[in-house]
Amino acid sequence: MPYRLGADALLILHLGFVLFALFGGLLVARWRGLLPIHLLAMGWAIYVELADRGCPLTYWEQALRQLAGETGYSEGFIEHYVLPLLYPDWLTLPVQYVLAGVVLIINVLVYAWVWQRRRRPRDASTEHARSLHAPVEQPAAQPQRAPCWALYRIDDNGNEVEMHRFSDYRAAEQAMHDYEQRGHKQAYLLRAVR
Repeated sequence: MPYRLGADALLILHLGFVLFALFGGLLVARWRGLLPIHLLAMGWAIYVELADRGCPLTYWEQALRQLAGETGYSEGFIEHYVLPLLYPDWLTLPVQYVLAGVVLIINVLVYAWVWQRRRRPRDASTEHARSLHAPVEQPAAQPQRAPCWALYRIDDNGNEVEMHRFSDYRAAEQAMHDYEQRGHKQAYLLRAVR
């Protein structure tokens, strides 16, 4: 019984690995720390398909099934579980090349989308990010006029558009924070003006 449960757990782990190798780039869009893990998983999946050597998880699952008294299967994980759903019973090396190509193409498209998505906001907000970490210069008090703060929007091309003026810095900062929380691609910047 424990061997059968182990084989079933390994089967689920194997399915999760295959799905991660195929679609893990979508997770990388959310959590960039998964990038090296996904690249390794994708590379391994492509290697296994192109080298026609089989995956160790398949061998371990088969060994656990045999220890449980079940008959193992002679083909690999994808051939035994996935291909009967998607393809006829025959599996040739050219089909495995196609599967490796599918893994590669899906991930190239996903990573291109992730790269494009991450590139735009960063380019537009470069100056804004610098302005957040730079100390804000308080204008010297001049008797003729009180300072005011201008809130600027920076678009994707780096163009600045003045949106509002505030007499109080905290109100200006709160307005900038409110705009940033709306999730727009634009970046926002505060400047002291007279």
